[in-house]
Order: sequence, then C-alpha cells, then structure tokens
Amino acid sequence: MPGGGALEAVPRIASRSPGTCLVILSADESHELVVRLLNAGAIAYVRKGVTSAEIAKVLTDSLKAQANAAPT
Repeated sequence: MPGGGALEAVPRIASRSPGTCLVILSADESHELVVRLLNAGAIAYVRKGVTSAEIAKVLTDSLKAQANAAPT
C-alpha cells in the first residue's frame, strides 16, 4: 500500500470513522505487525493466499463481532 501502508492507514481510518470494520489482508505475517494493526483499530487480519471462503468467513465474523461490540 503506497503512502505508509496499513500501519499509517488503520489508525487514521479508525479515528475518523470508528464504525468502519477494518480487516487487513497482507502477506506480512510478523507477530509485531499483526499486533500493532489490531491495536491500531483493525478487527481482524487475514494473510494473502487464503481461500475466498476463508476470507468470506473472516469478513462475516468480523462484522458480527463489531456489531456485538457496538455501544447500545
């Protein structure tokens, strides 16, 4: 991702649009990166190369989790 990548984009998006469900798709699987992205506001992380069914499940589960965590 040009312009700083997900580490720059995720906190900016999360702060400007807290209701946005951020799911990261990346080839980088370093533990530090994943933790930083989740701490910055991403709700899930998916590595490139997974099947479309796995991506669909993560997206569905992430949207459900975010809806359940939303303040009422």
